[in-house]
Amino acid sequence: MTTPFPKKREPATDPSARKRSVRTLPVAAPAAVLPSAGGRPRLLVVDDEELIRKVLVRGFKDYEVTALEDARAAVKLLEAGERFEAILSDLMMPGMSGMAFYAQVARVAPDQLERVIFVTSGGTTAETRGFLARIPNPIVDKPFVLQALQELVRSQMKKRGIPAPPRL
Repeated sequence: MTTPFPKKREPATDPSARKRSVRTLPVAAPAAVLPSAGGRPRLLVVDDEELIRKVLVRGFKDYEVTALEDARAAVKLLEAGERFEAILSDLMMPGMSGMAFYAQVARVAPDQLERVIFVTSGGTTAETRGFLARIPNPIVDKPFVLQALQELVRSQMKKRGIPAPPRL
């Protein structure tokens, strides 16, 4: 939401007209998820593959998308207080894996944990398969059908009472 600044007023000539009006504005809770300035839901994409990031940015054009190739950068955003209605994360990434990213989200922004959706080409190790079996979050296999992923994001938002943009 954008709030325009009031136009400059000419000074009042009548002293009684100089009364100040004070408004108290509500303050959002720090963990609240607020829509972007444009009123669009915020989506965080964490994937080391540039093509996947581009597809997701284009496919979620009605969202404010932040697309990062490094999970460590995503953790820094969350640590700084950034909040998203949904988070799409790859599982197998260099530097910080999706499993490590999930653990860091639990540490720095536990309110965002249920918003993580893993988009992966598969858990190839026993550790990865065990991790995926333990978590309640949705998992989408690559290659994915974009419309199905869009619908999953919408349904996850709806479960939490967050309005989603109309279907594309």
